[in-house]
Amino acid sequence: MPFAIIATGLIAALVLLFILCCKSYKPKGKRPSPCRLVCTSLLAFLCLFAGAGVCLGYADYSYNMLMFHLDHWAPKIKYICNHITILQPMFHNAALWLQDWTSSCVGWDVVKPMISQNLTLTLKNYEETFTNISYQFYSINEMTEPIPEFIDDAQELLSTMVGSRKIVFMLVAFSPTILISVVVSIILIVALCDGWCKNGKAARLGDFLMLKMGALPIVLLMLAVTTFSAALMVPLLTFGSYCAHPAYNTVNMVSATQHGNRTSHVTVVAQYFLEGIGWNQILDTMYTVDSMIEPIKDSMWVVGPGINVMGWFCSNVAHANLESLVNVLVGMLGEVEPLLTRNYVFKQFDTIVIQGLCNEFLSSLVWYVLIELFAALAVLPCIAYHAHRYLSEAAEEYKIEQLAKEDLEQREALMAKTEAERPSRSSWLTCCSRSGGRQVQQVAYSEFEKTIA
Repeated sequence: MPFAIIATGLIAALVLLFILCCKSYKPKGKRPSPCRLVCTSLLAFLCLFAGAGVCLGYADYSYNMLMFHLDHWAPKIKYICNHITILQPMFHNAALWLQDWTSSCVGWDVVKPMISQNLTLTLKNYEETFTNISYQFYSINEMTEPIPEFIDDAQELLSTMVGSRKIVFMLVAFSPTILISVVVSIILIVALCDGWCKNGKAARLGDFLMLKMGALPIVLLMLAVTTFSAALMVPLLTFGSYCAHPAYNTVNMVSATQHGNRTSHVTVVAQYFLEGIGWNQILDTMYTVDSMIEPIKDSMWVVGPGINVMGWFCSNVAHANLESLVNVLVGMLGEVEPLLTRNYVFKQFDTIVIQGLCNEFLSSLVWYVLIELFAALAVLPCIAYHAHRYLSEAAEEYKIEQLAKEDLEQREALMAKTEAERPSRSSWLTCCSRSGGRQVQQVAYSEFEKTIA
């Protein structure tokens, strides 16, 4: 694609060079009005600036919205991953505290008859349940632990590559439009000064730029803009190949950071959420944990006071902090389970990647490149062609005026010379004779005509 763009620009430049140089325009010596050329050029570049400005402005808006949604969604994902990372050791420690909890009781032999056998069995079941919950969180943590790092890398990449250099990128991207405008402005100033100011220097400048140098400045400008557009098209094509199948390519990128064969835990999770392949292991594990903790939560209002009393005598029971741990887990499950459905995750992916990055940001840059190519391959040659014709007529008219002026000066000089060479005195007969006066006049004019010839 970039080579095709460069080839198209080269062909257009050669065609323009042939039209303006090899197939030269024959001026008629009658200068047209510059209003048509000026109005056409101003209208074309007004549309060019408007189109380019809208495209770059929309690209900036899309980037800001993309970062807004990413910054809004990233804390929720980090919240889930961080809580899984924190709760796993907490339940593991609680299960360890409940192992042989009787050994930490002061005066166990005295306290044992006072404790219900059901409460002892309940604590034993809690130990097994907490151990199982800790294992479930451990398996989920293997899937979710790298996700915050991926999100941080994506945010840092977008902020570093685009955010901190946004103004520089905008100026570089807008530079072809500015360059085209400067060159065409010079041509228009020449046309305006020569057409409205009647300044011969403008005609000579136009003759030098557009006639003596031919189409070389315009051709070089066309090639420069075309090459710039082709260079800008290279990263856009890379983005385009990614956006052709964004979900599939995102899974491949995640897999490339792991084992590279789509078998890692993170890749399996990404494959389900983005492509709908497999099953939601994280959410199913959360439902399993929810089913384990629900009976404990329902019975806590009954056994909770007894556990608190036992905590006075048994330090391990107090350190397990069962009631607080259960409340934290129940609250966390209620918050994160709606965020782990595929509909919610894919909706965020669609908003950030498919709509924000691919449809809005990428499309605005592609349209900007197309506008630049249209300006280089269509608008600029058209203005150059009409400016060449106008300046050719202006230069020809200037040459005709100069020749007429020189001819008039020569005639006046010859008349003065003839008058100076006329006899200063004549005979009284010649002066008094009509034929004599006419004869002197005829001799003078005949001498003048011989001199001109």
